[in-house]
Amino acid sequence: MMVSFCTCERLAFREILAWANEHGATSFEEVQEGIKVGKRCGMCCCYIEYALATGETEVPYPCPPLPPVKAVPCAGCN
Repeated sequence: MMVSFCTCERLAFREILAWANEHGATSFEEVQEGIKVGKRCGMCCCYIEYALATGETEVPYPCPPLPPVKAVPCAGCN
């Protein structure tokens, strides 16, 4: 089974990701404050975080762990 929307706010993850891209939001907290998802029952929170991290608009149930963040080498670091 796949999860693809916030049921409380009736917003599809594709709409949430589009809003995040349009407004430069990169964290779940920024998205949550901007469009109020994940504030009622909270069941969609990990799925939205996963969608933001991966760009996927359908997330497997149960929610998989977030992918590891790739380190970006620092140009001035040794």
